[in-house]
Amino acid sequence: MGDHKPSKKKVLDLVEQIEYVRGLDGGGLANSRYLEEFTVQLLQINRIYKAHTGVRITGI
Repeated sequence: MGDHKPSKKKVLDLVEQIEYVRGLDGGGLANSRYLEEFTVQLLQINRIYKAHTGVRITGI
């Protein structure tokens, strides 16, 4: 996520070099707020329940 398209392209290109990983463009910087809040929730669930939760996006 970000507002600087050349930087996003560079990061996505680097991510594509990692085996079994695919980068996704999450839109502008304003969208990062929601992902960061969701990440905090996952961390809290993991801490409270001693779990290893995560999210998998399918169908793209």
